[in-house]
Amino acid sequence: MAEVPSDLMNYSYDPSAPLPTGKESRDHVISKGPCQPKNISFPEDKRKRKFSASWYDKFKWLEYSAAKNKAFCFYCRVFNSQVASKGDPAFIKVGFGNWKKSEVFSKHEKSDCHRHSSQAYRQWKYQKPVDHQISEEAAKQESYRQQLVRTNRSVIGKIFDVVRTVGKLNLPFRGRREDEQSMNKGVSKEFITHIAKSDIVLQNHLTTSPDSAKYTSPEIQNQMIAILGSSILNEIIRRVKEAKFYAIIADETPGMSQTEQLSLLVRFVWNGEVEEHLLAMMPMNETTAEALFEAVTQKLQQHGIDVAHLREQCYDGANNVAGVHTGLQARIKEVSPSALYTHCYAHILNLVIVDTMSKNKIARDFFGTLQNLYVFIQSCPKRHSVYVKNQREINAHAGGGEKREYTLKKLSDTRWACRADSIVGIHRTLDAVIATLKEVRENETKAAIAAEAKGLLQNVQDFEFIVALEVLKKCYILVKGFQTSFSPKASTLFQDVRE
Repeated sequence: MAEVPSDLMNYSYDPSAPLPTGKESRDHVISKGPCQPKNISFPEDKRKRKFSASWYDKFKWLEYSAAKNKAFCFYCRVFNSQVASKGDPAFIKVGFGNWKKSEVFSKHEKSDCHRHSSQAYRQWKYQKPVDHQISEEAAKQESYRQQLVRTNRSVIGKIFDVVRTVGKLNLPFRGRREDEQSMNKGVSKEFITHIAKSDIVLQNHLTTSPDSAKYTSPEIQNQMIAILGSSILNEIIRRVKEAKFYAIIADETPGMSQTEQLSLLVRFVWNGEVEEHLLAMMPMNETTAEALFEAVTQKLQQHGIDVAHLREQCYDGANNVAGVHTGLQARIKEVSPSALYTHCYAHILNLVIVDTMSKNKIARDFFGTLQNLYVFIQSCPKRHSVYVKNQREINAHAGGGEKREYTLKKLSDTRWACRADSIVGIHRTLDAVIATLKEVRENETKAAIAAEAKGLLQNVQDFEFIVALEVLKKCYILVKGFQTSFSPKASTLFQDVRE
């Protein structure tokens, strides 16, 4: 129950009493409603007529003043001053007391003054106090803000999913032109636009948000990439710490900018499976054992990984890393004696293959012919199309359904085990290669190209080449299998990283 204002402690709620001037007191009086006493004795006039309490039921606005023995209109008495229509003083200030003409009540009820006053009362009744209105408005604003936050988080989450997917697929994020007229705005923007076609929230965001708040700019993309990279790195570090014991793999190589870079990987057991992850890429001004030691140990310490728990270190056979006394592996053992050094098996395998093949004349000539075939056929679109056409014709005559079409592959100078793909391509399409060389030799008008085709044709039909192709195919497929077994299974780390 509302507290009674102090100035109404002695207030008479009789209709003849003037209304309080203060808003709070006035509202309190109005909230009481019409004054309708019933259990009293109504005075009679000279003709024995008197006010009837039954009129209250018919006229809800009617009120009775016991002090004046008069009837008043509650609506008009309270709200007449707020309406433009001129009111009847008998129902507002003076009071009505001619009980013989009670039909005047119905007439008054139909007057403009009464209708406007009753409307004013209804508006007052359903209006809420200012403090309540302020609270409700604040609640609406808070609800809108929370909804806006949820929407923005949903939108950013979807854009993060796109960035995560593009990064996972190793695709370029941006296009050359990203304006509205461009037909290719880059993988990231095109993905987001495509998703928005079936996502009304994202669609509204892209169409209604200003350019500075769409979260698709290159700067925002870079920030998202950095956040995802940080999340992945933190997950790798967490797993290394939980695994406790770990191994490192390091190698330095010049990048495209001709800056020497040291790649540092960690290898550990997680949930019963061997995992191997890149921990850092560090530019190196020098590659001495001491410089490499400082770079590796500082990076491990920076991530809170205890060097004392290092149990294995793997590098190539260069003196700066494999040296027994002053190499990187020796410096690591000074701080972690249990960190055994292993010469990278994949590197050893590659060295064995290189040394063996370089000392075998037949193998040397075989790979020389393979590289010349690649340059001769793949460097010319016309000759490549002849090569593909011959594959299709041979496959069609052979039957057995649709078969794969091959392209010749360039020989790898560093990873010799990867040459297995080049050998398999030639082995599977040798007939098409021979047919292509014959066709070029017969149709080519340039003497140098025709002569080159003739020489290559003689080489691929040579007995030594055929024997080398059969033998080396089996050897290299076996070697590639060994090399693949050195690497751990693909990790689900990228999918496991969440917001």
